Amino acid sequence: RPLQPMDRAMVEWCMDQGLPVLALLNKADKLKQRDRVMNLRKTEDFVGDSECIDLLLFSALRKTGSDRAREWIRATLQP
Repeated sequence: RPLQPMDRAMVEWCMDQGLPVLALLNKADKLKQRDRVMNLRKTEDFVGDSECIDLLLFSALRKTGSDRAREWIRATLQP
């Protein structure tokens, strides 16, 4: 799903604070590959070149992106 207004507000706030964010673009299993890429590009355009925002296509149903999400969380939380 594309970013919703509340998602955009939260991402902007985190960017302003310099907080790391992993944006899971969920429901990826419900989209065709072309639509997945289009949504990812739209979100990339929104966040720009912010170094604190990482994007990941995600599907809980098919576990797409779940390993990468875990890795990101572990790496971000390590002292």
